[in-house]
Amino acid sequence: MRNLFWADGAARAAYKEFGDCVSFDATYMTNRYKMPFAPFICINNHGMSIQMGCGFMKDETIECFTCLFNNFQDAMGNVAPSTIISYQDQAMGAAIAAVFPNTVHRNCRWHIVNKVQGPLGSYLTSKPGLASELNECMDYSVSEAKYEARWAAVIEKYKAHENKHLQFLYELRRLYIPAYYMESFFPFLQSTARSEGFNAVLKRYVNPQMSILNFVQQYVKIQEKIASAEDENEFTSSEKVPSGLFSGYPSKEQVCKFYTRSIYFKFQCELKLSTSYKITNVSGYTYTLVSTKGFVFGYGTRVQSFCRCGLQKLCL
Repeated sequence: MRNLFWADGAARAAYKEFGDCVSFDATYMTNRYKMPFAPFICINNHGMSIQMGCGFMKDETIECFTCLFNNFQDAMGNVAPSTIISYQDQAMGAAIAAVFPNTVHRNCRWHIVNKVQGPLGSYLTSKPGLASELNECMDYSVSEAKYEARWAAVIEKYKAHENKHLQFLYELRRLYIPAYYMESFFPFLQSTARSEGFNAVLKRYVNPQMSILNFVQQYVKIQEKIASAEDENEFTSSEKVPSGLFSGYPSKEQVCKFYTRSIYFKFQCELKLSTSYKITNVSGYTYTLVSTKGFVFGYGTRVQSFCRCGLQKLCL
């Protein structure tokens, strides 16, 4: 046997509602045959990670990935995800492009940056301020043009043109920089942390000595636990009204009716943080956001400029 794919009815039903974005990763040593385990993870309306299916592969080749993705798509009614995020792997990328040609494929930022973090350490230390400005450029550029301009300015300022590790990050920019994915749906995602988090849960239920049959039996237990948590969240959202309506914005009462509690509290946090900024019109549709109290938790002291037509992108 080279490949095995399995998905239950509950997952196939959930995919119809929450299959827009898929997080895909593969992990080793989950069974006695040393076959990589590859779960398909999505995010539901409570912000929870849910399993849409899983596969075992004999090896990580284009052939095996293609077989796995074809089986996944077939099980999900021949509906491909709108977006997919995975770690950087040439065989995986080729298979995704072949099976899901219209799906936006994004690579895990952490894996890409981690490759150069060690070699870059001493270089960044020798140029104080460079690391923070690079992070600012990568994290907070709200358009491709803005990112390109800011990156060029930072490299010029610190005379870092010849550094091959920074060149590597720049060459791969279209694979992981948020500015290139403003039009794509990646809810709360810049990395494959969702998949890796599930792998951590998995290790509490299985060990490398288990057979595939034992593994599937344990996998079912995990599914049941997730379903139970999902039911509890559904009940809480339908029966309890979120507290802490601290502002008089009509939108707060509106979103309270159609957001789940978990998502509503995320919205509430962002709305509260927005009151920490003063918006000033620069010219036409261009505005500047300046912190009213110097430092904003999660956003630091940065000043942000944006165009009104790109406001939705900034909020995302």
